[in-house]
Amino acid sequence: MATRSVRLSSITKELAEKAFKSSEEAYQVMIYAETGKWPSRNMEEKVREFIKKFPKLLIKVPDNRALFSEEELKELLPLGKKNLSEEASDYLIGDRSLS
Repeated sequence: MATRSVRLSSITKELAEKAFKSSEEAYQVMIYAETGKWPSRNMEEKVREFIKKFPKLLIKVPDNRALFSEEELKELLPLGKKNLSEEASDYLIGDRSLS
């Protein structure tokens, strides 16, 4: 089994305070801690748009929630749950047709 090596930068008091300001800033600090680099705003926006198209990724990968405000999550999480439910239904229906 392959393990992922994570480089953790030290978190200063200032970075910890920044992380507690908002979920978006917490995400930025998390990326910085793991990579030593600040996330590109352009890349972050691309990831947000992708997740909006596939909100089930908020359920499957809870860390993605840090990219969105509480208000956005109230809208996106129910859609993600619905997508997963439909996906499970499609899978079960597909299985029955194979038997």
